[in-house]
Amino acid sequence: LHMKVAPDASGQLPYLMDASRYHGKYYMYFGIVPAVLTLLPCSFLTGHDMPLNLATLLLVAGGFLLNLRLYDLARRRYFPDCPKVVEACSVVLLAFGSGTPILVFDAWFYEVALAGGYLCISAMLLALYQAIHSQHRPAVWLACASAAAGLAVGCRPTYFLALPVLLVPLVMRRSASNSP
Repeated sequence: LHMKVAPDASGQLPYLMDASRYHGKYYMYFGIVPAVLTLLPCSFLTGHDMPLNLATLLLVAGGFLLNLRLYDLARRRYFPDCPKVVEACSVVLLAFGSGTPILVFDAWFYEVALAGGYLCISAMLLALYQAIHSQHRPAVWLACASAAAGLAVGCRPTYFLALPVLLVPLVMRRSASNSP
């Protein structure tokens, strides 16, 4: 999975800025998951490459919709009497507060990886919420959260640091079963 460039090309190619050199070969710091989720299916179905702006837009929109669903579930459960103006402001913050819409304007492969990680982390958070609050199959929701977290790490390895959050439903269930 290394890049096909000469070992001494370090300062000559701009796309090596984010690459790591290991044993004389260059590797990108992000994985192939965003390409597998968006670019590969389009290529198989149409025979053409999907524009990177479109792939980024789809990933960002998917992440936003997942976060919107999570917000809606949490608002109904914890803040049922939330004023409409606060709700509208919250939705605007969900849409633009994360900074992800800026990724769409000048997308390159970096932005596709960022947007893919955003989508996968959003899916993980929604599945975690369901694992904590759902009475129906919490283990299935936790498995979905784990799969989404694994895909997020496949987008950007730095999401590895988010993996301990998967223990939250287990700790909550254990503490609930130990309480009198």
